[in-house]
Amino acid sequence: MTGRQVLAAEAAVMGALALALLAKEIPGIIREVRIWRMVGLRPGPRHSHRALQEGGALP
Repeated sequence: MTGRQVLAAEAAVMGALALALLAKEIPGIIREVRIWRMVGLRPGPRHSHRALQEGGALP
């Protein structure tokens, strides 16, 4: 085997391992996202408490 073939084989093995790990962790990730949604930790702009204290209007 040449050096390129060895590197290609290693890359294929690492890609397969990464894909297997991701597939194994998907149920846990989905569970975490559901918890974040219930708690209200959503990405994006948030309403600050300061705006509410100063009488600012919410959009």
